[in-house]
Amino acid sequence: MNTFNWIDFTLIAKREVACNYPEDQRLEAIISAPEPPAEKVDQIGKPLPESVLVREQMDVANYKRIMAVRCKHAKAIHETNYENYSAKVLNFLDDIGSDKLYVVSIATNSGVYEVLFCPQRGRVVFFKFT
Repeated sequence: MNTFNWIDFTLIAKREVACNYPEDQRLEAIISAPEPPAEKVDQIGKPLPESVLVREQMDVANYKRIMAVRCKHAKAIHETNYENYSAKVLNFLDDIGSDKLYVVSIATNSGVYEVLFCPQRGRVVFFKFT
């Protein structure tokens, strides 16, 4: 069974960070570290600054179904930010098929970055929530 490999993840994620998030020096420092910082969350499970949460998405097909429903609902109520987010997630999921998927949450003082990571395809997609 393959487990999450921080080094493999950071090799791919560094390019995305350098291109799209150069202003967040803490994100760059976290991604450049040999190991992730410890998981720290608040009472509702939101990552606290200077922490990383890694979760394997065990049922990619179900995750895709849920995101499709949420995208459709966001479109119906004209919630463009969520519609754009869910559409981008769905495109990524279409690209990776049934390959392994990790959801990596990286928290800095600038916000929380949700990163979808597919190790078999060497692909990541970042979302920033402030």
